[in-house]
Amino acid sequence: MNPEAPNHIMIRPYLDAHGRNRAESPEGIEALAGFLEQDVQSSVTWCDELLSILQDIDHRVVPTWEGTGNTFTLTLDSRVASLQCEYDDGTCCCLAVSDFRAALQSWRSFIAFHRLQNVD
Repeated sequence: MNPEAPNHIMIRPYLDAHGRNRAESPEGIEALAGFLEQDVQSSVTWCDELLSILQDIDHRVVPTWEGTGNTFTLTLDSRVASLQCEYDDGTCCCLAVSDFRAALQSWRSFIAFHRLQNVD
């Protein structure tokens, strides 16, 4: 995949049979689904922080950003989002920042909706 050309990657968030948040991503970028499930999990706050970091990169407040979560290291610059699994040498992907942002926004909407549904 060419990370410079946005492909408008669609993730498919869903609840599994046990009510857990899951994501399905296109072949070749399974690391994106893993990142959302394992590192972002159900945290709207973490989604908002990552979206804020992307905005800082867009506005050249910072040129790059890197952070390691539960399973993945995420590296961001103005064009590319790179995910590398820290436990498996083969699980990684690079995608356009616009696609990463769209996937993150989709995941945020999904987890926010399901969190509201579970409030008594």
